Amino acid sequence: MIASLTRAMQVTRSNFRSSLPAVYDAIEKADVIAFDTELTGLLTPDTRQDFLDSVPSRYTKLLNGSKSFIVTQFGICTFRWCSDSSRYVAKPFNFFTFPSSVGGVNRNGFFLCQSSSIEFLVANNFDFNKVFYEGISYLRPADEKRYRESSAQRRASLAVAPKVDVPAEEQGFIDDIIAKLDDFEKNSTGLMHDIPPCNAFKRKLIFQLKEKYPRLHFQSEKNETGARFVRCVRVVGGEQQSEEEKLKLEKDKEEELIQNAAGVSLVFRAMLKSGKLIVGHNMMLDIIHCLRQFHMELPEDFSAFQKIIATHMPLVVDNKVLAQHEKFKSTVEKTHLGSVYQAVQKDGFPVPAIEIDGHFETTEQPHDAAFDAYMTGFGFLRLLASLNGTAEGSPVHLDSSHVSSLLHKINMMKSLDIPHYHLTGDNVVPARSHVMHMTFPKEWDFLKIASFFTRHGADAPSRLSWINDTSAYLIFEDCQSVPSLVLRLKSAANKENVHLKCMNPSGAEATLREGGDEGGADHVDEEECEQEAPAGQLASSASRKRKTTTDSPMSDSKRPR
Repeated sequence: MIASLTRAMQVTRSNFRSSLPAVYDAIEKADVIAFDTELTGLLTPDTRQDFLDSVPSRYTKLLNGSKSFIVTQFGICTFRWCSDSSRYVAKPFNFFTFPSSVGGVNRNGFFLCQSSSIEFLVANNFDFNKVFYEGISYLRPADEKRYRESSAQRRASLAVAPKVDVPAEEQGFIDDIIAKLDDFEKNSTGLMHDIPPCNAFKRKLIFQLKEKYPRLHFQSEKNETGARFVRCVRVVGGEQQSEEEKLKLEKDKEEELIQNAAGVSLVFRAMLKSGKLIVGHNMMLDIIHCLRQFHMELPEDFSAFQKIIATHMPLVVDNKVLAQHEKFKSTVEKTHLGSVYQAVQKDGFPVPAIEIDGHFETTEQPHDAAFDAYMTGFGFLRLLASLNGTAEGSPVHLDSSHVSSLLHKINMMKSLDIPHYHLTGDNVVPARSHVMHMTFPKEWDFLKIASFFTRHGADAPSRLSWINDTSAYLIFEDCQSVPSLVLRLKSAANKENVHLKCMNPSGAEATLREGGDEGGADHVDEEECEQEAPAGQLASSASRKRKTTTDSPMSDSKRPR
């Protein structure tokens, strides 16, 4: 089993803080950093990808889909050239993540689970207990800033808040608290005493006792159910604290809580700030999810997203695009991650030597994010070494012209004529003059659509993309025939309640409406493009029709790599 060859550090909430120094050290010393994610789902019904999507509209779909799902695993693998052993040493780290409430940062998040994605993870022994019980939190820098500002305002308000007289009905409550704190100070050897959860007003009355107990530090905490309570911590040594010492203790405690809440975001920030080459495999979803979940809100506009990439991720390469290089056509027959990893372990890719750091524990988990990150970086270094002509015992030149040509070119899945996104430059703008828009009776399937053309002496379309049950985009082999077909078949179309229109005779890019795209295509009435079938019909009739076409929808069970 491939996975048995890999060792990874499994990082959860319980060992996150202790693992951070090793993670930071690996990132700082790395030559290449590969990363990958596991998600609770990929696509919502209104963000289904279509092979006629434009780059901006596909980005919008992926962005909107990312708002519904979360990252459950974030994996990185660092690769460092070791001149002593003439090989790369890999350090894979696997972080289980969950938007939990930590230290008063109440996430209260909502997310969706796509059943097919969950089934796939379950089939591959994914440990959901680690996600829900031990998942590491995350906090974007802007959210962290807001939390710090809110905490500072809270401290300031407490400092100037007037003392409240104890109401008669609460005097018994306060007397009981005083008795217990007196007993704790005189008779207990423990370091802390927890006062059971109570409402905000009672907690305020308790905090007013700080002057009476200068050797105790009062702090607000949350229990496992989220209920607030007051914890009284004995000052080590029993010496009275100055107000400055108390303030410092409170700030240190708050900083610890914020760092715990920031969690995995700290690792992602370190990766972005490292200035190292970052590698993924078919990584557009990974980029969008990680940036949006761990780092910042993303804009709806693709050009604005490109500016963010140029600033925050200046050195990014997609290993899948590298594997599609002309040189590898005979040696890398398939470019999904597992196939590339298998291919580069054969005789045609002998260098460089790569090994896992011996301090990492063994795992046989075949589909965790750290393992995928390891395979990604392993494949990238072997493929690039082949392109560069790297000699045995030498490191791979990461500043070669091959790397420069790959920067920010990210594979675009399921596209008719756009091979990749360019995240910082100009993108392909296909003419699409061989595409026709067609509306037809609801009962028509692909065979009836094809029959319409052949009955009238024309070639049937080679492919089609369903918009809904009464309209579709048709793709023809002969680009020049589409305008003449629309004119020649106009009369027949009218008789059969069919409407044909050229898509894009001018050669300009079209913006499509299919499963959530923006706007309508050029020369297609907007209201026609907005004919949305009810959800039930799309799930039955439209999916039934698709089975008769060459446009097979992307599997929802797992993310193709």
